[in-house]
Amino acid sequence: MSKSISTKVALVCLKTSQNITNQSLLQVFGKHGKITKILIFEQGPMQTKVFIEYEEPEQAQDAINCLNNTKVMNNIICNVYPSRLRELKLDNVPNTKGMDLTQKLPFSMPSLWDLNVNEDESAQQVSEERLVDIRKKLSMIDDEISRTIESKLDNALIKLYQQTKCLSVLKGDYGLEEIIHKTSKYGKIVQLLPLHQFRFT
Repeated sequence: MSKSISTKVALVCLKTSQNITNQSLLQVFGKHGKITKILIFEQGPMQTKVFIEYEEPEQAQDAINCLNNTKVMNNIICNVYPSRLRELKLDNVPNTKGMDLTQKLPFSMPSLWDLNVNEDESAQQVSEERLVDIRKKLSMIDDEISRTIESKLDNALIKLYQQTKCLSVLKGDYGLEEIIHKTSKYGKIVQLLPLHQFRFT
């Protein structure tokens, strides 16, 4: 078991080349206590380093105990250590690198902490709605393919029928007028060729 610490700040090292966001960190590390600040201070080709400040030192300790030397997010190797910092200062830090969840907003709205707690439920609802929409579109595509195939088969069978009937007529010994009369119902004759070959429209 890890030794007790007095700092509220945990140092997180993630071995990955993926882009790590404040929101993804909230989802993983927020399960171990109320996060007050996040600072992504290093993003390299193989590793990302982050400071995460909790409301209480015990929460930081719990994150260290549970997440050190584990795999998080998309199978990313995670190491978590106690930081020498007592608190994080995010002055002049861009929003993509840091997040201060203690800031008071000038108007009434749910806190960022509350939004984080409800995020999984909202994401699940959106995902289910999207899945239903995809299934409907796939069903429509399936129907359209079936109609197209049926139509092409019908046309092919009609042409085969016409050709078969025409050949059946030509087996007999008929005059030109009689041949035209017997075959015209299968299509309009546009050219009468030698050897009794007909081309229809």
